[in-house]
This record gives sequence, structure tokens and C-alpha cells, in this order.
Amino acid sequence: MIWFLTVAGLWRAPALGRILGGKWRWHAKLEEDDPARAPLATHRPEEPAVPDHPDQAQPAAVPESEPSTEPIVSTVNESDPVARPVPEADDEQSPQDVPAAVDPDLERILLTTAPPSEPVVLGIDIGGTGIKGAPVNVTTGALTADRFRLATPQPATPEAIAAAVAEIVRHFEWTGLVGCTFPAVVKRGVVCTAANVDPSWIGVDGQTVFERATGCPFVVLNDADAAGIAEMEFGAGADEYGVVIVVTLGTGIGSALFVDRRLVPNTELGHLEIRGKDAERRASERTRERKGWGWRRWGSHVNEYLQVLERLFSPDLIIIGGGVSRKWEKFVASVTVETRVVPATLLNDAGIVGAARAASAFLGSHPVGSATLAVGAPSASGSADHTVPQP
Repeated sequence: MIWFLTVAGLWRAPALGRILGGKWRWHAKLEEDDPARAPLATHRPEEPAVPDHPDQAQPAAVPESEPSTEPIVSTVNESDPVARPVPEADDEQSPQDVPAAVDPDLERILLTTAPPSEPVVLGIDIGGTGIKGAPVNVTTGALTADRFRLATPQPATPEAIAAAVAEIVRHFEWTGLVGCTFPAVVKRGVVCTAANVDPSWIGVDGQTVFERATGCPFVVLNDADAAGIAEMEFGAGADEYGVVIVVTLGTGIGSALFVDRRLVPNTELGHLEIRGKDAERRASERTRERKGWGWRRWGSHVNEYLQVLERLFSPDLIIIGGGVSRKWEKFVASVTVETRVVPATLLNDAGIVGAARAASAFLGSHPVGSATLAVGAPSASGSADHTVPQP
């Protein structure tokens, strides 16, 4: 009997090994395809190999004084109008003259707390009723000069808005980097929607339009995303993790969604449908003013909108932004959602500050804070190739 079990065990061992081996290989394939499945391990620096025999020959050390003469082969696709090599630095070129290297396929920029090399950037916030700008210290989030504001031209065509943006740039005598918000979905500098501006904007490369009008390098992003970045870096969301939604109530309703401080760009949640209408047609500040609603009645519409966000996203925090946030105490009693809701702290400066912060991070002059933002890659106009001059 013992002999029979022994033989059976030997016969079954290879099959069992194949089964277990196949299962192990399946798990390894999953971990290879999805790094999130791989077990966490403590990182240890590689140790130099120890020879098996003391007489084993060691590789000869390369003297540091003898640099390699092997040519550097570029892997940049020259036919791609977006992908451009960084020019080689020579002895007469200072580090400040070398343009920042930007990955053209970068979708998100991880923000860090590295010291800024270009601490002041001009931020411009384009809204449905007003266009305002100011220089921003991107380390502190403080404006370094008073805001300059113009009314949004009507109709808000590309030519008219570009002229207004150029006037703001001239007002500050600016020649450096500019971060600019736009009230629409913006992907790689191109405007994709036009809810509160002229429909002729759809499909227009806004980044190129503004660069040609001003001669300055631009980074363009969604207006609510910029406001959200500012609040997450300097305002009510500075120490917040989990799911955070920044809602801006103004001409329309803007939204910025953050998951563990990573921005999900261009959410445009103001266009969620509530009882057959866009949410911003029920709960924006312009709707309150146009219909003459009191704060309590309008607050109930805001609360209804927040209830929809709560059901869809189960957020940990909702931040109410826009100019109306300074009057938070007048309608907070109408807000009854279970999610924690707080007013924004940067008020009408959030778009300006966030635009400057995003532009600085994107072009590498100041990798920022502890969130992640998406502003797309540089346009074919070549903004990433601009040398960023001192303001």
C-alpha cells in the first residue's frame, strides 16, 4: 500500500507541478500587465556583484576624466510637428537660455515642491462676462500686482478675445510665460466646446491664437480646472485627499474633479441635466441674477445640483468657488447634502492663480505642489520651444 501511494505520488507530482507552475505564470502575467497587482516590496539599492573566486578579474574602471566619444543618437520623430528635440547647449549659452524639455505625449504633470526657477508668471482668466489678469508668484500663490480686468467682448469671437488678452499683456508690459484659462473643454490648447463664448471657437487652437496676438508663450486650460488647482494648492483643498470636487458658480457652473489630488480634466459637470435642463441654467449665479431669486430659493437649486454630484461621485469634500463664494453665509443654510461643503478661499483670484501655477508646472519652470494636472502637450506653434524670458 505504501509502495502504491509512493508511485502514485511520483506520477502525479509533474502534473501538480505543471498546474501550480501554470497558475504562478498566470499571476506573473497579470502583474506584468497590471503593475498595481504586483506585491509591494522595500526598495533596496543594487549591491556590487561579489566574485565567486578571489582571483576572478574585476571590470576595469572607466576614468572620469575621459568622457565618452560615442555619438548621441536622437530618437525624436522629426516629422511630428509637436515632438521637437531640445537644442544642444554650448559654452556661450546659459541654463536660463535653454528651453524646458517637454514630453509631447504628456497627459498629466506630477507636481512636486521643487524650488522655482521662474517664480512669477502672468495668469489670465477668461470668463463669459469678464477677462482679468495679474502676475502671480507661483511659489506662494500671491498676486504681485493689482488685477486688470476687461469686459468680455460680445460676440466673444477668437479675434475679439485675442485682442483683449493682448491688451492685458501690454498693460503689464509682459514678455514672459502666460497661463490662460478658457471657459470650455481644452485639449492640447485646442478649444473643443463653446457654451459661454462664440461657437466659432470650436476647433480653434487657442494657444496659437494667443501666442500670435501677444508674442508670449502660452499654456491654455479649462477655467474651472485652473480654479481647482489653485484651491488644492493654496486654498480650501490644500490638505485634502480622497475625492474632491471644486464647483465654480458664475456665468455658468464649472467643475474640477480631484482623486487623491490628481485632476480629472475637463469634467464640465455644470452641463449635467437636472429635470430636463443644464444644471448651470438652474443654479449658476447668472441665473439667480436674471430671475431675481432670493438667496434661499437659489440656494435650494444649488443644493439640488450638489445632491446630483453626491449621488454620482460620493465625494469627500465639495468646495464652492466663484465670486459668489464670498456670500456663502447667505445660502449655506439651504445646503443640506451629507458631504462636507466649504467655501473657496481664493474667490475671484482662483482662475488667475491656477492658470499661472499650471503654466509654470507644464513648461518645467516650477514643478508644483502635491496634485496632478492635465493641460495637454504644446501646440504645433512651438510654445515649448520659446525661451522663457525674465518678467
